[in-house]
Amino acid sequence: MQSTFFILTILILYISNTVVLSCNIHVCLTWQAEKDGISFKCKVNKLSWKVMFYNPSNQELAHCLTPFPIPECYTSPNNTIQQSRITNTTIFIVKHHIESSLNGQWKCTHGTNVDEATVNITVLKE
Repeated sequence: MQSTFFILTILILYISNTVVLSCNIHVCLTWQAEKDGISFKCKVNKLSWKVMFYNPSNQELAHCLTPFPIPECYTSPNNTIQQSRITNTTIFIVKHHIESSLNGQWKCTHGTNVDEATVNITVLKE
């Protein structure tokens, strides 16, 4: 238990410039407001399975298939997604005016919905 707290503390210090951090032992999800939308970063301990992103309505908006031999990612034309096997990170950018319609719980999963992390977004001022 103490080693888990130490690892999470290091992750929080490492990702100190993000707005929100949500981690469990295997998956960590952060988000940051950008000029033209919101970026989500889903980092896993060992990138071995499909990574999926869900909006507050629990609709899958983007995913990357098993990253071997190379990452193969899909999303709608207005958004972008990319994956790095070197950093075990998948970055999903929702290109949308930041407004209250983005409010709610966003989720990243790794594998068959076994490992997941969530963040809650609340837009206070549009």
